Amino acid sequence: MTSILRWAGSKRRILPELRSIAPLDFGRYLEPFAGSAVLFFEILPARAVLGDLNPEIFATYSAIRDNPLDVLYYLSSIPQTSEAYYTLRAVDPSSLTRVQRAARLIYLMKSCFNGVYRTNRQGIFNVPLGSKFFLFQMKKICKQLPRLCKKLNLSAAILKKLLFMHRVVISFI
Repeated sequence: MTSILRWAGSKRRILPELRSIAPLDFGRYLEPFAGSAVLFFEILPARAVLGDLNPEIFATYSAIRDNPLDVLYYLSSIPQTSEAYYTLRAVDPSSLTRVQRAARLIYLMKSCFNGVYRTNRQGIFNVPLGSKFFLFQMKKICKQLPRLCKKLNLSAAILKKLLFMHRVVISFI
């Protein structure tokens, strides 16, 4: 399964290498800096914890888990035009429902320049439109993701808190 978000700095390019060194079996998958979570979507672990400081990411994953058809409906209703992009970019996400907020983030991240998530000091997303609109294969993803996300723990937390909350012990050498 592919990730629903396009994200600068994702692990998409090194997925083959990561896949080759990932254990075949483990108790729980932990990804503290999830972003687009491409490795998570590649290996599809039975139990997982995704963390990130960006609450927009988890509002999106939560909305897809809980209301996949509604997210798909709103996403498919957005025209793939420059005018629609800049209009939607200017909308304050806090004025939207969780489902609309998810559709907005997916649309912006799939359409913005290089998949960069950037906000100004006021917290307003300010990345210009990229050179092309990406095709949204959301119907397939929205059918698969809710089942997967039912077992997924989502946390907008810093790494130390995330490790503590899930009682993870890691040694760094």
